[in-house]
Amino acid sequence: MALSKETAKFPPGIVVSAAIDLGTTFSGYAFAFRDDPFRIFASTWHSRTTANLIAYKAPTTVLLRPNGEFEAFGLEAEEKYSLLTDEDTQYGWYFVQNFKMELYRQEKLSRETKLKDIEGKEISAMKIFTLVIKYLRENLTDEVRRSKTHIEDHEIFWVLTVPAIWSDAAKQFMREAATNAGITTTQLKLVLEPEAASLFGQATYTQRDVQAGGITELKHFCPGQKYILADLGGGTADIATHETLPDGNLREIFRATGDELGGNRVNFAFLTFLENLVGKEVMDHFKNTARGDYLDFVREFEMKKGRIGADEPVSMILKVPPSFSESLLYKRHVTLKQCITEEKLAKVIEEKRGKITLKHELVSVFFREPVNEIIKKLREIIQSEKFEIDTLLLVGGFSDSPFVRESVIRELRADFRRLDIVKPEQASLHVLKGAVLTILKPNHISERISRFSYGFRVAEPFNEEVHPAGLRERRRSGLEYCSDIFHKCIEVGQCLKYGEKIKIEFSGNRNEVGSKQEPCSTELYRSSEADPKYCIPDEGCERVGKMVHHPPRGGWGNIVMFTAEIEIGESEFKISVINATTQEVYETTVDFLDD
Repeated sequence: MALSKETAKFPPGIVVSAAIDLGTTFSGYAFAFRDDPFRIFASTWHSRTTANLIAYKAPTTVLLRPNGEFEAFGLEAEEKYSLLTDEDTQYGWYFVQNFKMELYRQEKLSRETKLKDIEGKEISAMKIFTLVIKYLRENLTDEVRRSKTHIEDHEIFWVLTVPAIWSDAAKQFMREAATNAGITTTQLKLVLEPEAASLFGQATYTQRDVQAGGITELKHFCPGQKYILADLGGGTADIATHETLPDGNLREIFRATGDELGGNRVNFAFLTFLENLVGKEVMDHFKNTARGDYLDFVREFEMKKGRIGADEPVSMILKVPPSFSESLLYKRHVTLKQCITEEKLAKVIEEKRGKITLKHELVSVFFREPVNEIIKKLREIIQSEKFEIDTLLLVGGFSDSPFVRESVIRELRADFRRLDIVKPEQASLHVLKGAVLTILKPNHISERISRFSYGFRVAEPFNEEVHPAGLRERRRSGLEYCSDIFHKCIEVGQCLKYGEKIKIEFSGNRNEVGSKQEPCSTELYRSSEADPKYCIPDEGCERVGKMVHHPPRGGWGNIVMFTAEIEIGESEFKISVINATTQEVYETTVDFLDD
């Protein structure tokens, strides 16, 4: 059954569904009221210095005072920081951009993880995320109460969007930051970004942006329809593949995939090109001595790259700040035109009257790597022999790029002529608006494909004919064990159904008197391999969480037996540990941020 006004209902006691999309490059929020759930209000942001500049999302940029207190976010943060740099009073302030990607890049994420601001000063990642979520929460709440003054905090349900390719630790990090920001745990849920966008596509009529420029109506997805939803943002490309079921729910038919292939890769390629052209010391001097000009320069490129297509050879023209030329003269005693001549690049870049013209063939190079990788991942899914894809839906801010859209259409239509490629209007808001609607259909993804194998670290009596000698462990009792056995409970590629419970039984000896009062710890590991034997890096394993449960009054018995139960949730696992002897359920959590 498709989501409709007739079936749309909020949970008891909830009046407002509120969503926050904290993006790599841009962020925003949206909300809807119970009495008209499909009328979704999105945030709007205004520039104080640029007339008529209004956007649905603000740059994900935060400015903190030297004492670490919050000062500004988004456009206001950029403009205030530019003013500080103009007056040469920015020293000690914290200006942080694009910090969301650190949760994806960190190999070992913890509550103590640090970020670096634009000057390289370290600051707590948890503090930055908490302050930004708090700012967006307060703005949204104020806007809600301007419409309905009587709304109480407990009547607002919050949804926070996260990439599908994020680790369990990154999801927990976002949840804790939201809790620190004043959102009650029981009124908060995380939703995977492509799944939110998919729900919005189901619930509304969208528009198909045909290559020739015409607009046709795309109806609701029908039962049995198989499609790819590619959420192309500033930081990541997040790709999900779904089949619509007869009850209107969705089944994941190819595991979520993606990588750091968002629009920021184009910016990085451009800045790397400039650094190679004029030298790192010149770029560093420009960035450090004229930060306001540097930010304006990057912002202009960000804006103009969205107008570049793949098929029409249009050049990009950018203003060169005088401070850039001054840095070049100061550090290398040459002009930009001389650098271009020295590097024999006159055919692809031209400097004239304080502007540079980047020829289309050069700009195409900046797009090439991320776009080709996106197409490669899409092709891999479509070529799978397991199913036949009907539709490719492109959403997210990077999908608004004509270059991206035209490249995808040209490459994939050549091999898959029946594939319907859709780029909805306001594609950058699909995730945000879909997140608002998840309150109406919280379990709309009924089946998912596991991206990893999951298992618990358990011990077995050491057998030198079976176990590696390096994993031998002698305990106080004098007995030898292999304590790094991977006890698999979920296999990579396995279909996981919402609400499904997976039970694993454990037992262990507690004969030593000193061990009867010691807490038990159970460690959860994951691996990219289908059937790892041991919890070691050589088998693609890493520890992702640790459960701690304390002994009952009087201590453990000689034999301790547990049943670990994993319940498959919407975007996270729910795990409990049961004492199999007493049937007592322990207050146990999986800490994915454990150090």
